[in-house]
Amino acid sequence: MKPFTSKFAPKFAPKFARRATRKWLAPLLLSVPLVSAHAAPDNTFGDLFGSWTVGSGQPNGGFNISTGPERLELALRAQDAMGTVAANNGITGDYFVVAGETSLGSGRATWDLAGSAATFSAYKLRDFVLVMDVDWDPSAGLDIQTYNLSAIAAAMGLADGTLGQAAGNLGDPIWGHAFAANATGAYSFTLRGYDPADLANAAASTTIRVNVLGNDVPEPGSLALTGSALLALGAAKRGFRRVG
Repeated sequence: MKPFTSKFAPKFAPKFARRATRKWLAPLLLSVPLVSAHAAPDNTFGDLFGSWTVGSGQPNGGFNISTGPERLELALRAQDAMGTVAANNGITGDYFVVAGETSLGSGRATWDLAGSAATFSAYKLRDFVLVMDVDWDPSAGLDIQTYNLSAIAAAMGLADGTLGQAAGNLGDPIWGHAFAANATGAYSFTLRGYDPADLANAAASTTIRVNVLGNDVPEPGSLALTGSALLALGAAKRGFRRVG
C-alpha cells in the first residue's frame, strides 16, 4: 500500500504541496475499476479523528469520512478559500455552493475541494494504494478521471508519512481537465484506499457531491430535503460505476 496526496502533504506547508503536485498530478491519470458504494464499515460525517492541519486557521469538521478496518481514515469536504465549510445537510455528503469565479477571468471556482488521509496504527500511507475519482461532468452524464494519489506521494518523497491533507481548486491547471467555474450542476468526488493484496475491494471509500447552484445556497432547514432529492441523481450516476 502507498501514501496519499494530490496536494495532500503530511503537515507540509501548502505552498510546497502545490509546487510539488503541479509537477506530478496531471500526468498521473489512471484507468482503474470504479467502486459503486462506500466499502468501509464505518462512514460518518463531522470531525476528523486527527487534526486538520492544512492552512492557517482552517477548522476541522464538516467532512464526509470513511474509516477502514486497518485504521485508514479518508475524508473529503467542500469549502471556501478561507477554509469555511460549504453549506451541507450533514447526512449524505452533499455540499451546496454558488457558481462563479474568485475573480473575473481567473477560471477558479469560489469553492475548493479539501481532503485528508490518515492512519492510526502501525501502518504508513505507503501501505495503501490511494486513488481519487473526479466526475467532471456537472450534468447527468459521466466524465470520470481517476488520479493516482499514491504515485504522486511517492514521487514527492512522502511514502513514510501517516497524514496527508490539502485543499485545491478545480480551476487550477494541475488537474489537466477543462473546468467552467460558472457552470451549474453537480460534481462528484470519490477517495478510495486499497490493500495492495486486494485491489478489488476498497478498504475505505468516501464520496461527496458538490452541488453548484446559480443563486443563493438554500437555508439550513431545507438542505436535508434538497440533499435527499439529489440522491436519485447521485445513485443514477454511481450506478454506472462497478468493480472490474
